[in-house]
Amino acid sequence: MFKKFTLITIITIILLGPIGQFVMFKFTPLYNLNLLTKLYDDATWVKGKPKIVIMGSSHARYHIIPKIMAKLNDGYELKDIVNIGENAASPFRMYTSFMKNRKKFSELETVYYTLEPHMLGEKYYTYNTYEEILLNYGQWHYLESHHKKKNNYFYPFQTFVNSLTFKATNRSRTNGYSALKHKKFNPYSKGKVSKQIYEPLELFPVSSFGMEAFKKLKKELDKQGTELIFVLTPTYSWIKYYANECQAYDDMLVKQLNESVGKVKVIGSFWPEDFNLSYEDFKDDTHMAHSGSVKFTQKVFTDIKKHTVLKTKRLKNTFSYRLQ
Repeated sequence: MFKKFTLITIITIILLGPIGQFVMFKFTPLYNLNLLTKLYDDATWVKGKPKIVIMGSSHARYHIIPKIMAKLNDGYELKDIVNIGENAASPFRMYTSFMKNRKKFSELETVYYTLEPHMLGEKYYTYNTYEEILLNYGQWHYLESHHKKKNNYFYPFQTFVNSLTFKATNRSRTNGYSALKHKKFNPYSKGKVSKQIYEPLELFPVSSFGMEAFKKLKKELDKQGTELIFVLTPTYSWIKYYANECQAYDDMLVKQLNESVGKVKVIGSFWPEDFNLSYEDFKDDTHMAHSGSVKFTQKVFTDIKKHTVLKTKRLKNTFSYRLQ
């Protein structure tokens, strides 16, 4: 029935012509119809009512292993811990997935959310299926001229069609974790991290839309007594350049996170030496291979009861966190 309704809507919009499509999808709530599909619904495969959910982007999906967490911690079975992290997932995506599966998550003790600074700015919208529509003309023009991105500003209907999702993923076999293999890769070099994340900062600030999603998620978790803990996962050379090149961006990010979520617990670190990781422990510069994920999970989640006694604090610069 919904597919039929969607098809009729699309045909109607096509008949309106390009100008009508632009107005309807840029300046009315019509674009939000895509959220009625399986778009940003990353927990359909979850069964029962888990105690722990791991959220975030690929850094959650590929770096935190529920099976190891369950083995290391008494009182938890594999069914109690699920990882719904997804590639390029934004805070809005995780919030939407949570709300679409609200009943499943009503008995959560903890949400571990991987914090990825480079994915929390407006420059990353081009990788976010829903958020792409939020880019303004000036941003698209810059991305086209400096990053060779196709300028989609005047094609919101095409963006809408591309966002329609009718098939959900199923990662129940591993409770959401996906293993990566090491491959030869080239580390980052000077200037590439800042260019990728935010430059120029006045044009691509931290995403206020993403911060609002964090705020909404935190509010829902607080209502049911679920604790939110941010997790920092190691990179290879990325963190060195981020710390040196992205102070202004990180200052902005931390300020807005503090305003959105308040005091919070933070575990982990971006620095690979904190986990004795080598080049072979990485699939690429920002993703660990399975061997690295094993080391990380064992180091950070050996005794999750210790996380309950950590004090909540205002966030400081993300690159300043080191493993204790």
